[in-house]
Amino acid sequence: MKRALLFSAVIFLSACGGDSKDEESEINLQKLISENQQLWQSQELMDYQFTMQVRFTDCPVTDEIPAITYRVEDNEIVDAFMTETGVDIDFEDALTISDWFFAFYAILLDDEITLTASSNDDSPPVFDSTLGYPVNFAIDYSSEQCDSYEYRIFDFN
Repeated sequence: MKRALLFSAVIFLSACGGDSKDEESEINLQKLISENQQLWQSQELMDYQFTMQVRFTDCPVTDEIPAITYRVEDNEIVDAFMTETGVDIDFEDALTISDWFFAFYAILLDDEITLTASSNDDSPPVFDSTLGYPVNFAIDYSSEQCDSYEYRIFDFN
């Protein structure tokens, strides 16, 4: 269901896409995402686990968000818990690695949202060179404060 919603959002946003982003860098970013998505899909991994750390990068008064470990079976998240404490958390809206690729394509279609390696760096997101999953990326929804997030995926197995 979640994947269908993401796919619908990508289709809808493609109809609304503008051309104010630097076209060459957007094409390069789209190519980078596509190449890594293909690498990821070629692994045919359906069962895996990863930890994600999320940070607010443009909000001066936020507490640190605990790292969360996600367990995926048959390409669906089946468990999520705070890595340090083991406390279970709700994972209904959590994204698998495959879902993140759909989210990246949706971001590319929105001129207001930027996708980079980190909030301090305009370079493209970093992907694992062996498996293709995203390792470091930042999403900034606007020039306003408290709407930029930096993601790091680690302890993948």
